[in-house]
Parts: sequence; structure tokens; C-alpha cells
Amino acid sequence: MALRGVFWAGMGAAVLAIGCTTTGAEHVKPLEQARADVQTGLATLHAWNVDSVSEARARIAERFKDVAWLTGDSLVTYRVQDADIVGDWARARRFLKDGPERLRQLAADGATCETQCAGLAAAIRQGAEVDAEGTPMDEAYFRVQVARELEVVAQWTQAVAETARLVSLGTTLEGATRPRIDSLIVAKRAEWAQQIHAQP
Repeated sequence: MALRGVFWAGMGAAVLAIGCTTTGAEHVKPLEQARADVQTGLATLHAWNVDSVSEARARIAERFKDVAWLTGDSLVTYRVQDADIVGDWARARRFLKDGPERLRQLAADGATCETQCAGLAAAIRQGAEVDAEGTPMDEAYFRVQVARELEVVAQWTQAVAETARLVSLGTTLEGATRPRIDSLIVAKRAEWAQQIHAQP
């Protein structure tokens, strides 16, 4: 998820002039709500153990190597039920395809979002008039910047919800299907060994 380039962290150093009036005060509450939404999203992300998700993905990849090898041998036969098991395993792989990476990146992006919202709200409370680049911080300025921050937070929270949904589906399906895929692999290995032994 691409984030904007202007950062509001450490506004005490970045703000060059402080006015007596508080321009943009009506934007503080939406920024605070956005920050609260980010904190909720970060809590959702932190509830997932990235290492556990990575391990689940690794188990899927390892077993698919066995399945690919066995399905490529004409000595091994497959039934419809076998295909269903492999299909569930494939769905779990799809759900967890980039799960660990997305969890890490979203956590980093969320921290940036929280800092941005907090810093911009602080600039408004302090009555900042000019930013670090010398741009006047008037009502129009705050309106544009706040709208941008709120849109980024909205996109981020949607990404968090979708990622959490996919990771949940993937880990649940991996756990439920693993005993069946393991049994299938063992059975097909035995079948392959019997066929090899029976050959003249």
C-alpha cells in the first residue's frame, strides 16, 4: 500500500511559526477517530503470529511437492475424493500466498498512518501557520491534508480487514485439511511402492 510522502512526526521541530488562533480545529476529531481506527487495525494485525502463518505456508508448499511428484507418476491412481482434498489444500495455499509479507507491511504502514494523524492533529492544536517547507497552513491546507490522511487510513483499514479474512481462512483450512493431505500422501506413496514392487 503506497503512502504519501509528507510526515507530521515531531511537529515541534517542523513548524516554523505558531499563530494565536487555531485554524482547522474542526479536523481534530476526525483525525483522532482515524487514529483510533488505526490502533484497532494494528491490534488485529498483532493478534496474528507472522511466524505461525509462515510455517503454515511452508507446510503447504512442502506437501505440494509430494503431491506434484505423486500425481505425475502414472502408477498412482486418484479418485474424486482425492482431488477434493488436494483442492482444499490448493485453496489454503492461495489464501496464504503472501500472508506473512502483507501482515508485516500493513503493520509498518499502520504505524506511519498513526504518526501522520497524530502529528497533523498536533499541528492544528498548536495553531501552526507554516510547515517545514514554508507552505502556509491555512484552512484550505488543513482541509486537503486531512482529507488525504483520512483516505489513506480508510484504504489501510480495508486492506487490514481483507488480509485478516484471507489469513483466517487459510490457517483454518490448512489446519483442517492437513491430516487428510498427510494421509493421502502416505496412501499414495504406499500405492506407488506396491506398483513398483509388482513390476517384472
